[in-house]
Amino acid sequence: MITLILIEDSKSGGYTGFMKDFPSVIVEGETPEEVKQNLINVMTDIINSATVETHKL
Repeated sequence: MITLILIEDSKSGGYTGFMKDFPSVIVEGETPEEVKQNLINVMTDIINSATVETHKL
């Protein structure tokens, strides 16, 4: 299970979010739903840009 951490900015509005398992991946959004979608987009970009290595056992 992945835990999303959202921090609400009470002064200027909006949220900052990151995943407990990936604390260096930080995004912002106006709503919690937007933060979640931005995290999905970033993780998708990371996976799509990954280099694949194949190893034999």
